[in-house]
Amino acid sequence: MDRPGSAKRRSQIGEDRDLPIVYEDDTVLVLNKPAGLLAVPLPPTRSRDERSVFEDLIGYLSRRGKRRPFVVHRIDRDTSGLVLFSKTAKAQEALKEQFKRHEPERVYVAVVYGHPRPSPARGPTAWSGTNAR
Repeated sequence: MDRPGSAKRRSQIGEDRDLPIVYEDDTVLVLNKPAGLLAVPLPPTRSRDERSVFEDLIGYLSRRGKRRPFVVHRIDRDTSGLVLFSKTAKAQEALKEQFKRHEPERVYVAVVYGHPRPSPARGPTAWSGTNAR
């Protein structure tokens, strides 16, 4: 089981058959990023030649005669989940504004072993019944 910071680093997703595209149309593309892989490249000052799904996506789109993707948001290396990229600058701008306004609903799911018990010092939690939806 992966714990935060324990996901094995992957060098890249690989060929098209491995690119986990969940949805694609003329303006957006959604990838299911595995844990252990960067969503977008690190800045050159922090880079250790680690590939990202963004770079693999550039290759995927260029082989189809498309322009490079635009980053809308990212998720951490050790996190798996859906990452949204746009295919146009106009779509990127509109989607980034939606994220700034917190309009997209983000859903986080965790697999927990055992029965977590909240510390009394931390107060009410979703699983204690208080504040539960």
